Amino acid sequence: KSCRKMPRRLPVRPAKLFGNLFVLIVLSLMSFIYYTFVVIVWVPRAENDTRVYALLTVYHVFFIMLVWSFFQAMTTDPGQVPVFWGFHLGDNENKRRRYCLMCNVFKPERCHHCSACNRCVLNMDHHCPWINNCVGFWNRKYFMLLLIYVLLMTYLTAVAMAFDFYSALVWGFKTKFLTNGDPNLSKNVLIMTAFLLNFVVATLMTAFLKFHIMLASENKTTIENLDKLGRPFQSPYNVGSTANWKQIFGKNPWLYPFPIFCGSGKPVGDGIYWPTVQSQQELAQRQAEQSNRQGYEGQEPGQNAGAPSNVGSQQNQLPLGQQFNNRTGSVGQ
Repeated sequence: KSCRKMPRRLPVRPAKLFGNLFVLIVLSLMSFIYYTFVVIVWVPRAENDTRVYALLTVYHVFFIMLVWSFFQAMTTDPGQVPVFWGFHLGDNENKRRRYCLMCNVFKPERCHHCSACNRCVLNMDHHCPWINNCVGFWNRKYFMLLLIYVLLMTYLTAVAMAFDFYSALVWGFKTKFLTNGDPNLSKNVLIMTAFLLNFVVATLMTAFLKFHIMLASENKTTIENLDKLGRPFQSPYNVGSTANWKQIFGKNPWLYPFPIFCGSGKPVGDGIYWPTVQSQQELAQRQAEQSNRQGYEGQEPGQNAGAPSNVGSQQNQLPLGQQFNNRTGSVGQ
């Protein structure tokens, strides 16, 4: 009962409230580019060219996925430390634990305290002001999808509006934007403004997404990268590119494009216990020794002692995450 009554969040700080302004800026920018692209540029052409409907359909699919990913990344709890985790003497993890004096909890590996959210976050990557939330274990997939769909949207917008932007520039140089009462004035100004803003976002997001793909592939976070001052380093949690991505996107590839979990789409693990390269090597060595020992004990009299044995091969075929959990103990106990 005391666990249930224990407060899980500290008081919200002004920085968190001020972050709502950044969210408003993002929503305003998205609405402005959407209005210019759909209402100003392409909807008037749909009556004369049915191919416009195909373009608008693709555009709206990307736009819906973008908005969906944005709100999922903004509203999903990135992960909090379980109540009383680390206080029990019988816990499997016997490493030196870090203690947060603000939250009064022990911090698991890769957990950090966010000064803006005023709480500890599991596998904290960074605090993103544009979603007014931390990017952590449970919403990193949504954040990655947000970056991907923003990039797709900005590239599609840039290609589909390039000719209109060029025409608006030609019109501007001819009239020098001094024509009063010209109905094309407001339209061309909107097109040029939207195109330039879209170009800036596309340029920034290209570099930003490339950086985060590198982090995800090598099982790193922004905080860990900053701790190394941006210098190349080998992450101890890098268990292979495929396994690294499963820790973010889950095991079901059919759910990768969608900002939902649905059981099989949940990140692999719990954000508390992390398999490392060293733990995998020790596990593989232990399994090899166990297999050799069982094979030797299972030999019949007179059988060649050096002959290989298949006894215990099923143990080696267990999924790596299950092998790790069998070694470290059941998570959550």
